[in-house]
Parts: sequence; structure tokens; C-alpha cells
Amino acid sequence: RRRFQKPDNKKDYAAASATLRYCLTELSKLLAPFIPFFADALYQSVSLEGELSVHLEGWPKANSKFKIQNSKLLHDMKAVRDLASAALAKRAELGIKVRQPLASLAVKNSKLKMDAALLEILKDEINVREVIFDSKLKEDFVLDTVITPELKEEGTIRELVRMIQDL
Repeated sequence: RRRFQKPDNKKDYAAASATLRYCLTELSKLLAPFIPFFADALYQSVSLEGELSVHLEGWPKANSKFKIQNSKLLHDMKAVRDLASAALAKRAELGIKVRQPLASLAVKNSKLKMDAALLEILKDEINVREVIFDSKLKEDFVLDTVITPELKEEGTIRELVRMIQDL
């Protein structure tokens, strides 16, 4: 979402736009048999000039090379999703809203030491400032639930922004 809201890097914005166009075009092909008018409207709104109708396109084919070429990335992303789900469940159990930032998440599993981009996704998803790897933990992960005045203020501001946007 940030790549579209604040396009600082034009090359990154163009890559994100191309990916979104591809996904929506392929989705419109999949939807065409079930909701033909919507699928055609979606296809025409995102396709390049000269492409008339989604109903004139062929059925999308699966790219088996993607899974083979990116198996490590897929494995790492699954680990991020699993950890994020568990941490968000822990936040819900403790009654801490996701909009309230926390200082850190300590993780036991050293296998999760992945590239910085995936760690940023994890931090954004759980809303923590940093991810710490500690092999001495007894549990798989530990959330630092101490909310400092600075974190409390940031959480209050986020809640206020959400309320204003809802209005």
C-alpha cells in the first residue's frame, strides 16, 4: 500500500503498478465465466490499449517455474505469516490493539533470520519497532508488552487518525 501512497521511487512505483495490473488482468480472466460484465469492466479498466474484451482472452496458465525458482522465498514468507499470526493472536489475547505499537518482538527460531524486506513486513504486520533473535527463549516468541509513554502517544495518535478517517 505504501508503494502507491507515497511513490518516492519511480522505478519501484512502476514495478508495483505493473504487478497490480498483471494480477487484476489475470483475476478478470478467472472471473469472466462467473461474473462476465464485472470481469470485462475490470479488464478494460486495467488492460493496455488495443485489448478489447476479457472474453477474447485465453484461460490463464499456471507458471510452475515460479514455485521452483522462489521456493526459499515462499518458505521464508510462510514462516513470516505463521509468526505474524501467532503474535497477532497473542496481542488479541492480551487485549492490545494492533494500532498500539510495541517496542519489540523477540524470536527464538534462528531460521527466521531472513532478509531485511521480510523482517520489515513482519514488523509492519505485528506493529513492533524491532525484531530481536534470542536463542535462549523458552517460547517461540515473546512480545515486549511494556508500553512506554512514547509508544502510548503514538498509539493514541494512530487511534485518532483512524477515528477521523472513519468519520
